[in-house]
Formats: sequence, structure tokens, C-alpha cells
Amino acid sequence: FDCPFRAMDQLLAELEPKPPVIIVDFHAEATSEKMAMGRYLDGRVSAVLGTHTHVGTIDTQLLPRGTAYVTDIGMTGPINSIIGDDIEQVLQRFLTIIPNRLSVGKGKTMLNAILVRIDDQSGRAISIERIYREGAAPGVDLHLHSTASDGLFSPAEIVRKSAEAGLTVIALTDHDTVDGIASALAAAPAF
Repeated sequence: FDCPFRAMDQLLAELEPKPPVIIVDFHAEATSEKMAMGRYLDGRVSAVLGTHTHVGTIDTQLLPRGTAYVTDIGMTGPINSIIGDDIEQVLQRFLTIIPNRLSVGKGKTMLNAILVRIDDQSGRAISIERIYREGAAPGVDLHLHSTASDGLFSPAEIVRKSAEAGLTVIALTDHDTVDGIASALAAAPAF
């Protein structure tokens, strides 16, 4: 496996011409690794925005050399859930230690987002602000995984199930691959 820090060094070195604004979505589990990446890239990118845990953190900050940082943006989805999934199904999985298919939770929704203002000439962040709204974005799920990575359903099944659940906007966010996107797009016109 590649070291994410050295991989970022290589990616930044390969950017020619280097754009002034560079935003890094660091999809990782460990908060310490995300914080270390923010410090490592401070001054070399405009923002390091952590994702993956679905739980928004309150540590939005401008780092000393001008990089905006947050450990985790959070999720957009149902409030009455366990990171977006049906509570009873998740609890059943934990209590029985038997994998089972999870459904999206239902009810009132929340929107977690980050607004970063960046000087488009220097690429330095000017401000970073957490946005949280309840009751926002009904019919939206911007964090879905398919069988192209660690999900339980194929991209086409995700499109079908999302339509059945009343979702009108989805994002397929498989780990380390974009292989499922073409299949999801091909399935979308049927719904």
C-alpha cells in the first residue's frame, strides 16, 4: 500500500501547471491521520477536508500557512439513524455479529457541509465555516458505496433502491475506484 503522505507529495509534484486552488478530500478513518495530513499539506493546498466517518467534527480551522482544515465534514441524511442507516438493522448486526443488509434510515434529515472561501490568486484559504441544517435535502444521499468497493449492492441496484426510497439525488462514493459510476449512470434513466 502507498503511504498517503508520499502519495500526496507525488501527486502535487505531477500537477503541471499547478492550479492555485487545490482541495483534498481525505477519506480516512483515523482522526489523527487526517490531522497529520492537514498539517503535512499546510501551505501546499487550499483545504484538507476529512470524510468517511459520517460524523461532523467541530474543529474547522485555518492552519498557520493558509490551509483550511476539518477532520470530518459529516453526512447528509436521516437524523434518526446510525450514520445514515436504519437503527434497528445496525443494532441487530452488532448484537448478532451476523452481517445483514442495511437500509437507509427514515424521517427528518440533516445536511452537514463545509464552506471554504479561498483567494483564487494565492490559493490560500480565507475562511472555513461549518454548515448544519435540519430538515434539509430530502431525497438526497451523497455517500453511497456499491459492490465496486465495500457495498452490498451493485451500482444498478443502488440506483433502483434509491429511487424506491424517494431519493432524487445520489452520489456513488466507492472507496478507491470509480468503476461503478458507468453502471449507475446506465441504470439511472429507467428511474
